[in-house]
Amino acid sequence: WIQGFWGERMGMPRGHEGVGSADGAHAEAAEAGAHRSVSTGTLAACPDALLAKILSHASVHGRLLSRVVSRAWRASADEPATWEHVHITEYTCSDLGLFVSGLTSLAERSLGSTTTLRIPVIPAHRVEALLAHCGSVSHLSIDVPDGEGGAHHSDYVIAAVSKASPPHLRHLKHALPPSLLDSDERYHRSSLRALAKSCPNLRSLDFSLPAPCDVAVHR
Repeated sequence: WIQGFWGERMGMPRGHEGVGSADGAHAEAAEAGAHRSVSTGTLAACPDALLAKILSHASVHGRLLSRVVSRAWRASADEPATWEHVHITEYTCSDLGLFVSGLTSLAERSLGSTTTLRIPVIPAHRVEALLAHCGSVSHLSIDVPDGEGGAHHSDYVIAAVSKASPPHLRHLKHALPPSLLDSDERYHRSSLRALAKSCPNLRSLDFSLPAPCDVAVHR
């Protein structure tokens, strides 16, 4: 799933990841072979906690790739500290279903200790399933990428968050479309009531909208 999830990000269209990439992968492996004993050997001397901290500053793609460098790197890449903060600001492939499946697989394996999670908007029922694996998240941001319509970024996503009931959630950011903002309260009361009830530690909400609908709600 990693290859399909990140294939397009690496410049390879889906369905062709294995056609021309196998030779390239072998060539890269051969080229890296001469340096592997130096690079991995040097970092192998680092304490596991330090290596995990270093990897935590890499992109999600980089953290996934680090798992195939060596056994020591794989162990550090699977450390909870490596995934404390996860920021995915856009879809990594054009197939939304593949993206969501890859994201869910990542959550099942690595995001149990994640405290800061930022993802692009996905269907509401998949938000609930995703958060079921992210029990430590305290800061959640669900972005609406440029060009996205109103199919998924609705208060159904807010309802999904409330159903998942992340016990440590303190800050939530998610843009609501203008059609869901009434002139009095600017949000749907029922969704917010459910959210407040299921997430008692919630301290702030940000429903900011991009221009020209520059609206922000903070409570």
